[in-house]
Amino acid sequence: MDEFMEEMNRIVNCKYCGRPTLYGELTWLNGKCMCPRCYKKEREKEDGDDNRRDTQMARQSLPG
Repeated sequence: MDEFMEEMNRIVNCKYCGRPTLYGELTWLNGKCMCPRCYKKEREKEDGDDNRRDTQMARQSLPG
């Protein structure tokens, strides 16, 4: 196995939840490097905020 693959398959702990994950699975979002679970949770939180904002804006634009 070459050096790159060894690094990608190294097990590390997520800085935010502490769960072990492969280094190669860490993802960056908003300046944070996190495991797939934390990434998904953060994206859902962001998407939920966007969806709520869109719904509020749509309600405000309705006549009546």
